[in-house]
Amino acid sequence: MDARLHLSAAFGLKLGSTHIVRNAGGKARDALESIIISQEALGTNEVLLIKHTECGVYQDEELEGAVKDDVKFLRDHEGVKGSISGWLYDVKTGGVRNIP
Repeated sequence: MDARLHLSAAFGLKLGSTHIVRNAGGKARDALESIIISQEALGTNEVLLIKHTECGVYQDEELEGAVKDDVKFLRDHEGVKGSISGWLYDVKTGGVRNIP
């Protein structure tokens, strides 16, 4: 949701190659319906859950745990398929870090 995130540059995405679902806090539960529809209707087979520093929903020290919790939620949900990974985006540097 945050306009400071330049995901195309951070992940090397080409225009039209990606379905991006944004919401406050990057919350998986709030995006679930959109993710499932994207997978069923558009054939999406990879989910990158991305949260960012300086978030208005989470404190920075909570972010890594929040990413892990949401990735687990998606992996455990029977309606979500394919590869699911979690990431943190640094709004100051534009860098991303995988959260295993």
